[in-house]
Amino acid sequence: MAPVKSTRALLGQRPTVLLPPSNYVEPSEEDLQAPSSQLQLDWAYGYNGRAVGAVHWISDEEFVFSVAAVAVVQCLHPARQRFFVGHSQRITCLSYCSAWKLCASGQIDPKGGQGPFICLWRPADCILLTVLVCPLHEDQITSLCFSPDGNQLFSLARDSANTLAMWESFLPGKTSCGITSAGMELPHVYRTPVAKVATGKVGGFGMVGSKDAANFQVAIFDAGKTGIGLLLKFVHVVNGPELQGRSAIFPPSSAPRHVLNCAWMDGECLACGDNGYLYMFQGTSASCSQRIATAALGFAVPLKNKELLVASKDSVLHFCHFSHQKLEEVAAVPFSQLKGGGLLTAAGPLRPNTAALGTAGLLIGSENHHLFLLDPLERRVKQLLQLSHTGAVTAMAVHPEPQMKLLATAGAQDATIRFWDVNEHQPVVGRVLKFEEDQSGIFSLAFHSSGRLLACGFGDGQLQLLSFPALKPVPGGRRWAGAERLAALCFLDPGDGYGYGGYGMGMDDMLAVGSWDQTVYIFSSSSSSKSPLRLLKGNTSSVTHMQCSAEGTYLMTNSKDGQVLYFNVLSGERVTQETVKNCSWKDWSCPMAWHTMGMWAAQRHFGISGIKCCRAFHAVTGEALLAAGDVSHQITLFHFPSLSGKQGFHRYDGHGGFVSCMATLPGADPTTAAALLTLGGDDGALLQWRLVSRAVAARAWHEEERQPQQAMRLREGTKAAAPRRRPPWDFEDAEEEALKGRGAARGPWVQHGGTDLPYAEQLEEPLSRQPRRQGGTSGGAGEAGTCPRAAGAATTSLAAEPKPRRHSLTVAAAAMVAAERLRAAGKTTAAKDERPTQRQHGGLFAERHWLDSGAIIASVARQVKRSGSDGG
Repeated sequence: MAPVKSTRALLGQRPTVLLPPSNYVEPSEEDLQAPSSQLQLDWAYGYNGRAVGAVHWISDEEFVFSVAAVAVVQCLHPARQRFFVGHSQRITCLSYCSAWKLCASGQIDPKGGQGPFICLWRPADCILLTVLVCPLHEDQITSLCFSPDGNQLFSLARDSANTLAMWESFLPGKTSCGITSAGMELPHVYRTPVAKVATGKVGGFGMVGSKDAANFQVAIFDAGKTGIGLLLKFVHVVNGPELQGRSAIFPPSSAPRHVLNCAWMDGECLACGDNGYLYMFQGTSASCSQRIATAALGFAVPLKNKELLVASKDSVLHFCHFSHQKLEEVAAVPFSQLKGGGLLTAAGPLRPNTAALGTAGLLIGSENHHLFLLDPLERRVKQLLQLSHTGAVTAMAVHPEPQMKLLATAGAQDATIRFWDVNEHQPVVGRVLKFEEDQSGIFSLAFHSSGRLLACGFGDGQLQLLSFPALKPVPGGRRWAGAERLAALCFLDPGDGYGYGGYGMGMDDMLAVGSWDQTVYIFSSSSSSKSPLRLLKGNTSSVTHMQCSAEGTYLMTNSKDGQVLYFNVLSGERVTQETVKNCSWKDWSCPMAWHTMGMWAAQRHFGISGIKCCRAFHAVTGEALLAAGDVSHQITLFHFPSLSGKQGFHRYDGHGGFVSCMATLPGADPTTAAALLTLGGDDGALLQWRLVSRAVAARAWHEEERQPQQAMRLREGTKAAAPRRRPPWDFEDAEEEALKGRGAARGPWVQHGGTDLPYAEQLEEPLSRQPRRQGGTSGGAGEAGTCPRAAGAATTSLAAEPKPRRHSLTVAAAAMVAAERLRAAGKTTAAKDERPTQRQHGGLFAERHWLDSGAIIASVARQVKRSGSDGG
């Protein structure tokens, strides 16, 4: 077979000429199949602190929470996790029904206009049982709540009316032993709630149900996420499926701006205000109000013997006692003074907003994405369970020591570096590095091969070198590489030696820094000199990815415009593909190259920025694999190299935002990868995937896969519309319609069947620009006077003309006849020979305004006004 000289491929829809290695052979049929290796979710790091009430105990040792698009069931002893991956977008709310041991979770609206949906699933095995899709729900499902017996589910969503829906009979099967799925096709999809009611203009982002089954009520509150008003409503079911809501009445002297959280105690509702007041409601009126703190209150949890634990958002716990309709504060303990609490507040104050009380302790979640276990009796923090960065995360680096399995991540918004112990599946408490003075964020991280140096690239062009594990700046470690974002870092360390500062680095160790100013800066990592050794130029856009050859001689770069360039690091000169086509590369991370063109061909819909990151590696399963993360929140797994558009691959859900970074963890053999780490850029999730030979891939629920011909969002059936009141611009009266034989046809600007207005090409025939015949009208304008039938006569004469046909009346005709009607009503005395010119002008005017019904009505009104002004 003759060798292939070059290949013209589309990388991100951009044509690029690529050269294969000298030993390249065409891929076989086996190479085109999907890999036999697969990814299986092993651990999820992070916590969604945006949701209120999104953590629940489901047993003495297990609790459920959400991160990104994954619902996690975590056990304390032994530490393990189960995952529900049935959502296609970020999970926004979560509820648990202890009566049926069932979880309900809602998400934000997926792309494509399908609408947000609710998943009901069993936490015991994470099987999806039911999907609820309400046509009125839009944007996101903000809150969910079960009735005490589990027979009713309430869902609240963001739409124009902030609709609250009640669902019944939503489970596919119930038995005395619980919910069963034997002999059933799952999931069942339900679209019609038994009741729904608009809750008002203020959106509700929280919902808590009372524990009293006989007098069950739901409290809806705004959770401080809306700036247009205060919301606290109590909703109960009356007369069967009917919902009735009543607004809460606050004391005029101490009314809050927002209600941040609610809880129920002995049939009374406790409401936490943003003014530091705690309110107790009997019915709809506040029977008691007490100021607990100067800061806003995050939650209130009833304890035993009328005791109450209230947390304020200035990181203080308030232990209170309730007696005789009055709250008495027993103690106020800051989080920093709790046993083990000082480490939690090392990176800043906590802002608690969620709590769940169980036998093992009190689970507390915060707005800044902390989830930890507290012993309220001993007043100590038992365990930090989860945490996330407070903003977007775009940098990740794995420590080179295989046995350590330590991971560092950096925030692009909070300028914070956090560390994770992958062996113990937990964040490293207290080892948080925060750059208080920096506001540009950290966008790249890299460990030296010795593990004793960490490089950080900032958004303003600053490069910082830190010693590890001390995390102290090394002498001369602060340098500048231009004035734009440093998007890629790569250590070029060909050998060991006795280097600067005793960090175990060679004298020739170099650090490559890829900047958004289109330049790659080469620094000496073993010298205190702040000036770069050389500059690598040639990119015509910002450098986004970079990788070095195994021997550290060559550098490959990708840029925003899809360029693939190669450089000789020692000489600083740009080299051709021919020079490096047989080169082996270390830590493959460039999405655009000859080895990855099949990855782009298999996903042709992605542009240059569609695939955010990739990683090639040898797996412990014996295959060479290529993993990619993209803007569709998914992870794909290919063979490596991936060369054909027919390349098979596996796809995995779990992230709720674009996948910004990838890294691998070594197995027993350091040259092979046992796990893949993926970082969500804006969902706060760090997911660890285990590489296995076979796995059952968990996929999000997508209706188009099950019912490709049926839209996910369906309009509910409506009653026949009431007779329409004719607007003043609707000139087609009954006599005209009878003459045309169209019955009760409506004007062209009326929305057809309640749907969108048809475009111009959907009408039967366009309006002709031929002038109207002079003899087509009987009688002049003065003969019409103010008779209401005069306008009808004028339009009838127009309808009698052979062209244009009246059954396809357009806006121009509407404008002309409206003008004729005003003239006939005595509004004008213009001569008849002026009307054709006016009509032609109106036709040209209407053709430029085929936008929507509002534009059409406006065009008619302008024609009427113009006709009136012309006639004086």
